Amino acid sequence: MVRTGATTNVPRGGYRGVGMNAVSGGGVAIHPTHATGLATTGSGAGAGAGVVDGGVLAGSWSMPTGLGGLYLAVATACLGCLVAGWVVRVVLMYRLRRRPASPGAGRPLDVWEIALLVAGPGRFAQVALVAMHRRRRAVIGADRRIGLLAPVPEDGYERAVFDAVGSARTAVTDPVVEHIARSTPTAVWRPARTRLEQDGLLLTEREVGPRGVTGLCGVLLPGLGFAIAGGVNGYPVPGGLLFFAQLAVVTPLFDRTLAPQTLTGRARIAELRTMPPTVSTDSDEDALIRLAVFGPEALPDPALRTALMPPPAQPTPG
Repeated sequence: MVRTGATTNVPRGGYRGVGMNAVSGGGVAIHPTHATGLATTGSGAGAGAGVVDGGVLAGSWSMPTGLGGLYLAVATACLGCLVAGWVVRVVLMYRLRRRPASPGAGRPLDVWEIALLVAGPGRFAQVALVAMHRRRRAVIGADRRIGLLAPVPEDGYERAVFDAVGSARTAVTDPVVEHIARSTPTAVWRPARTRLEQDGLLLTEREVGPRGVTGLCGVLLPGLGFAIAGGVNGYPVPGGLLFFAQLAVVTPLFDRTLAPQTLTGRARIAELRTMPPTVSTDSDEDALIRLAVFGPEALPDPALRTALMPPPAQPTPG
């Protein structure tokens, strides 16, 4: 195929890649070539020549430059620092859990301390609700609701339940438990937790709380901007992959709360769980201790079990 009177239409430096046509003015159009690594030159009667530079570009990748390269360098360094920080945290937690307990660690624990030690503030809140139910100061039904019967609270535990239920004097149990378990400076369970921390059975909230969240945001937010800039600069894949790798790796490692029990605390829990899970008497203390250790499954009352256990999963429409 011959074109005459055409003007050279070749970019400076020629076409890069495989399967491109170089057309020179008044010359012969070079058909696509399937070979790689060759330089094909077409010449004709007109002035100039078209050049297709070879190069094994199919499936190859070169280090990005400019903003794309800057992002890769910064993000890789930050990812390495955060993973190194996670390793340091694992080592630190290993040492903290083996910290020697205080001489008072073997003292008898009350039901509130047992609930906190075994399962945290949520179990503490469940014990508070069941304690009021068994004393006829509240009623918990199978409809997963609690209704207050007492006119005013008698102690701090009941006051926490009254505050969580609200002025309507009836509420669904799940939000009530969540409200009592919420971590605030004046939470009703905080004095019991402080005693367990002093005994060396629990680590502090600061020691087991999420780590690296500020650094995570500081890396990922600018990183997202660099990834976008890298895409505009012609390198969207490397920056995007590294950005999502940071999300996948760093978030599960840092943005979560670790188990607070020390080795001494875990030993106390194992000792508590040697008791039979079923209630042997009808005393309030027996029922509440087993609730604190084994959870709502140990309650003999089916209505209480239904109200405090997680709701059954809804069947998916098929």
